[in-house]
Formats: sequence, structure tokens, C-alpha cells
Amino acid sequence: MTSPAITAGAILMCPHGGRASIIGGTVRVLAGGAPIATIGDDFPVSGCADIERPCIRIEWLASATRVRIGGRPPALQDGTGVALCAEGSGGSAIVVSNQVRVMMR
Repeated sequence: MTSPAITAGAILMCPHGGRASIIGGTVRVLAGGAPIATIGDDFPVSGCADIERPCIRIEWLASATRVRIGGRPPALQDGTGVALCAEGSGGSAIVVSNQVRVMMR
């Protein structure tokens, strides 16, 4: 089964409404003009509404299995992204919008 690759232009959120940015992505491989994110990239979160345990980043755990970009697997929309606070897991990441042209396995 294939899934859209996540790009630097995607909108990602933590379960509490904080928005994640994507730092990294290889400029050698683009989808819709934006770099494709890999599981090794940083996904910091800002604006998390959880006051006691705010999410600080998203960690992408499941990714493409057949494709590598710069030696790392690309993050996929149907992959597993976990929002993390300083003490551990805060819940699942949410992909609000993303490109739909480049599909991977």
C-alpha cells in the first residue's frame, strides 16, 4: 500500500493543537517544490495547548520501507508520528494537509 510522502510544506499538529514545523528534508528530492521529510528530521512543536505537559516535538516512527533519501526512509502521511513532551508521549501526531502527488511504500 502506498502513502503520500510528507514534505516541508505539510501542516502537522500535536493532539492539543500545537503546530509542528519540519526542519531538514533533503533538497535533492522535492515533491510539489518542497523537500521531502525523513524520519531523521526534526519536527519541533510550538503553541501546544496542554499547559501541564506541552508537546515539544514530533518523532516519526514508521516510514517508507522501500525508498531511501540520503540513506534515510522518508516520513509518510499514514506513518506513525508521536507527539512528545519533556516527560514522554503526548499522543499521536495529526497530518492536517500534505501534498498528494508523490506516493511511496
